[in-house]
Amino acid sequence: MHFSILHSQISFLTVFSFLFQLKQHVMSHHKSSIKQYVCEKCSTSFSSTSNLRAHMDRHENGPEHYCEICKEHFPNEPVLKAHINKLHYKLGQFDCDICKETIEDDELAKHMKTHTNVKAHVCEVCKSYFTQKSQYNVHMRMHTGERPYQCRICWQTYAYSSVLKLHIRKHTGEKPFQCLVCTDVVAFSQLAHYKTHMKKIHKQNNPYMCEGCHQFFKVKAELQSHMQQCDNCNVDVEKENAKNNDLQTLSHIRFLMALLLKKISSQQKLQQLGYEKRLIDNVVVASLKLANRKACEDQSLPAIERMRRNVEEFLNWIVPAKAMETFRQEQQSIDDILDKIVTMYMKHK
Repeated sequence: MHFSILHSQISFLTVFSFLFQLKQHVMSHHKSSIKQYVCEKCSTSFSSTSNLRAHMDRHENGPEHYCEICKEHFPNEPVLKAHINKLHYKLGQFDCDICKETIEDDELAKHMKTHTNVKAHVCEVCKSYFTQKSQYNVHMRMHTGERPYQCRICWQTYAYSSVLKLHIRKHTGEKPFQCLVCTDVVAFSQLAHYKTHMKKIHKQNNPYMCEGCHQFFKVKAELQSHMQQCDNCNVDVEKENAKNNDLQTLSHIRFLMALLLKKISSQQKLQQLGYEKRLIDNVVVASLKLANRKACEDQSLPAIERMRRNVEEFLNWIVPAKAMETFRQEQQSIDDILDKIVTMYMKHK
């Protein structure tokens, strides 16, 4: 009688094939059950050793991506869900998010192609689907663990090009996202950190500010569109394009110098120069000064011009004079010479 009353509160009937499983189930859910098995790490108590073991596995392997049914662990939530649905729940069908039609598991990819201009590349692991093959390929790295993007400076590998780009800033010291509100120079290497700064310090959810009228915008495209019409901006489109090109070129020069310094300097020397602790421009200046070479620190010059002058002095120092003379006779720019020198070092080091 007591057993039937207890289970009448449950909205569905759990069927067990063995009496032992039934006993374990009642012990787990019965409020008066004695929970004599205690976790040594968090003092949580359990009514059976099997429940305690499952709990301890969570401490050791983490609670996320853990199948409660077969105790197997998975690299992420989508893979776990696919495992449970396919192996334990035997779900061989999925509802199409577009037409709501119920589709068999092995027919989902084919069905998605019937929708024009709709995501048709289906992940066989987690059933996510994508419009473009490139999006699908990037997504699959989450499951395969593929890391095709390698840093040429330290050889670390990454699954996404965007993550590699952020990593390289660790070597160059670049912080391209500067706060225009702060009176002091405050800059960040990541856009997310800059946005957090704007929210917490300046209480501003729209991070992009027009320097002419101090109006804020949520996305950069809105700011750029506004600047072309703002009376206080006086934007010269050609100058803006040239400025952006210079920034990209300067970023590439910084990368090459970070790579070159890493290849030709000892770890002790790099630490002395402040490598990876400050902007690579300043590291190059410090290196020239230590060698009693002339360093350009004229703040009236654009950053790219200062950098080019210091790179030229640096190359005059480390590259044989005859080779540098040949480069000049060929009328090669400092950017091109630097690129060639780095390529040569990469081949021989």
